[in-house]
Amino acid sequence: MAEPLPSDFLPFGHVVGRVIRAVGDTPADPDSDPEAIPVTGSGLIRFTPLDDHRVVTSTTPDSWVAQETIVADLDDDGLLSVSGTPGVSLWPGAWKVSPGSASAFSFPTFTIEVTSAHTATAPLELWSSAPWTPGAGQTVTTLVVPSGGVAGQILGWDGSALSWIDPGDATQGPAGTVTVGTVTTGAAGSSATVTNSGTPSAAVLDFTIPRGAVGATPANPEFTATASTLAAGSSATASVTGTYPALTLALGIPRGADGTGGGGSSLQIVGAGRPDITSTMDAATQAAVSAATVGTAFISTDGPQGAWAWRRRTTGWQVIDGDTGWRVLEPALTLASGAFKIRRVGVDVWLWLDDVLISTTALASETIAVTIPAGFRPPATAISGFCLASPNWWRADITSGGSVKFPASMTALYHMRDTIHLAPADAWPTTLPGNPTS
Repeated sequence: MAEPLPSDFLPFGHVVGRVIRAVGDTPADPDSDPEAIPVTGSGLIRFTPLDDHRVVTSTTPDSWVAQETIVADLDDDGLLSVSGTPGVSLWPGAWKVSPGSASAFSFPTFTIEVTSAHTATAPLELWSSAPWTPGAGQTVTTLVVPSGGVAGQILGWDGSALSWIDPGDATQGPAGTVTVGTVTTGAAGSSATVTNSGTPSAAVLDFTIPRGAVGATPANPEFTATASTLAAGSSATASVTGTYPALTLALGIPRGADGTGGGGSSLQIVGAGRPDITSTMDAATQAAVSAATVGTAFISTDGPQGAWAWRRRTTGWQVIDGDTGWRVLEPALTLASGAFKIRRVGVDVWLWLDDVLISTTALASETIAVTIPAGFRPPATAISGFCLASPNWWRADITSGGSVKFPASMTALYHMRDTIHLAPADAWPTTLPGNPTS
């Protein structure tokens, strides 16, 4: 029948520890790094009291207590345990710690001293109490401390050996030196290191500093540029606002000084917008345009509707450098293939019948094929061209409103591929039709 130990054995000391194995990578996780595996098993660590017995006089009658070995397990996490309870409780005293099964887990035998101060909240750490044994080839230097010191003295160098001396009698040693040796760039993610390749009194510090990890590829900036005309004689300005990568570059460009003898206005204006539509310009540019004389040039910084340069004529502002690019027009009748395209370059308009083939057997009457939009329309006229097959040519009328009319009886045999030059009667378009194309 088991009973509690006598009070002489109390309170018990608490001992904790853990055993794991460092191994290579296993399929248990997705990475390729080495891993730790707990060592588990029953009876793997033995605690043997150095005194094999104790005489207890606190009992009646006195007891002769045989102190036997306690065997501990390593649970599923590799933790020291007894009967499934973490840790080992031992009565105070000196204990020999040895392997319980050398084939499963082995370590050099060592001794620990368990006291009542080793509580469950402040236990004795088993492996921190194990003595350190130098490895093969390692040199151990022993410092012999002389005897005879008294309170207030310090251990110092008297010029030939260590001795206990009064603080004021200490001999100052030679001044040490520190110099920088090599500086090496380490791999990204590695640890920085400092190594002394010199001596303790003449240190040479070699640094290894890891390079930074490669950053993510930044997004390309998207600049939106604006420009404004400043007063003559003022300084040009430039500012960047917004949050990367969406940035706005704002330029302020001073107007040139007024010339002499020529009417008192600048002959060139630079700014955003177009001079024939006031709402497209800022206040300074509007004022300059309002004061412009005949012959003044306007250079647009954003080219609305493809118009980049204008000249003030007696009849108003006229584009001298503009190109709308090819635009696809919406046909008014069903086509079997092809498209109507239009483009304005300066004072020239080009109507392109790009492989146009109507889908009807024959037109019952004169029919609008497509309408030329404002800004591209010529005066009323007739146009014609050659077909790819018989009949050999085709003809159409353009009204003053821009309607291109095919005559009655035109059939799917009229396969048209022509570029027609027109002289526009309209001012430069304020909007561009259809979609851009090549």
